[in-house]
Amino acid sequence: MKIITVTEFARLTTEAVDDPRLDRASVPVEDFQALCRLNERRQAGEAPLVRMLNRTTLHLCNYVGLLQTSRDTSIEILPKTADGAESAEQQRGLLLKMLRAVYRLPCRESDPAALRTAPGPLREWLIRHFLEELQALLRKGLCFSYNRLAEERPFLRGRLDVGKHIIQPPQRRHLLPIRHHVFSVDSPEHRLLRSALDRCAAVSRDMENSRRAMPLCAAFAEVRPSRCVPDDFRQWRTSRLLAHYQRIRPWCELILGQDMPLFLAGQRHGISMLFPMETLFERYVGVCLRRQIATDARLHEQDKGHWLCTSGGRPCFALRPDIRIRRAERDWLLDCKWKKLVGNAASRFGISQQDVYQLFAYGHVCLRGKGDMALVYPHHEAFPNVSEPFCFSDSLRLWVLAFDLHTDKFQMPPACPLGNVFSRRETPPDTLPSTKHNK
Repeated sequence: MKIITVTEFARLTTEAVDDPRLDRASVPVEDFQALCRLNERRQAGEAPLVRMLNRTTLHLCNYVGLLQTSRDTSIEILPKTADGAESAEQQRGLLLKMLRAVYRLPCRESDPAALRTAPGPLREWLIRHFLEELQALLRKGLCFSYNRLAEERPFLRGRLDVGKHIIQPPQRRHLLPIRHHVFSVDSPEHRLLRSALDRCAAVSRDMENSRRAMPLCAAFAEVRPSRCVPDDFRQWRTSRLLAHYQRIRPWCELILGQDMPLFLAGQRHGISMLFPMETLFERYVGVCLRRQIATDARLHEQDKGHWLCTSGGRPCFALRPDIRIRRAERDWLLDCKWKKLVGNAASRFGISQQDVYQLFAYGHVCLRGKGDMALVYPHHEAFPNVSEPFCFSDSLRLWVLAFDLHTDKFQMPPACPLGNVFSRRETPPDTLPSTKHNK
């Protein structure tokens, strides 16, 4: 299987490319057409996946992840960092670190540096960790359970369904409708694991992953694949006896494409997962902030309950700040933007006027015209020095902050009051213990 590695906003063309780079690549005609059809299936109001420049060239939008366009071709889309000088391994490592933190993926890698540079494709990394978790699950043992069956047999086993037996036609009187329980390995959890394992074994091209998958397929040979993946995920049990199953559930959800808020399900038999980079950046900043703020501070993501106006007594136009931090009597609002901020004071540092209008509404509705807000952008070497805030009034100010994705820390002016929220002890996300996955 061919894997095409590019970054977001790259150009894909059906013409031959003499010098392929991360910002441009050549794709077969059938994959080009598959991308066009996938983009046409997007519902009204949803952000497009690609933009067509001409009949032979497509321009990718701000989605990252893995997209399988055909059985023979997969497109790996990596984040385009502000500097743009990193290699594919570094950008892939950055994406894996963000996905691991946002979705709380429990990795068994002891070295935190293993995530910073990922030499293999994203698909093989995902399959490898899923197989490792599945091997650990088998070492602890699979949980058998009693399954209730209703069937007709020529012998009595369990309970006889008297009502059905009375109305049994004469030619079927020799069969007894019975209900009984069978102690078997067939359960919603195992059916989902079998489906995810089959998909991994079918699409993996790594020899080590294929070697690990062979004995696992033999261990799950008696388990039938899931017929309805959403229903089986809803029936996934969280009892004490199945506590060791919780580590593998996030990996299973990623592979099968279920219950992931930022997931875009693929239309092919392989593994496809696309994430809006702006939303992924917003959630990653929220995860890092939650680990760094003081213990008496509270962080809320996508704070609800605020409306811009009313009409006929009903609220209209909901306002949902990305991040809201509360400590004692102070509130801070943060809005994350996945944009490269460049410029100087004369050009207002390249800040979009629309973003300032948005924060103006947040400040007057959510903070009632009094407090501090911030626009958060990814940090890069040429990030402008915005040391002074934008003052809407004497009591409402807007700061511009830079977030370093490599150190997971904010670059903020000394006068910014948001620095008082951080605690002195900070733990990098890679060294934190894995938390339990919550539905």
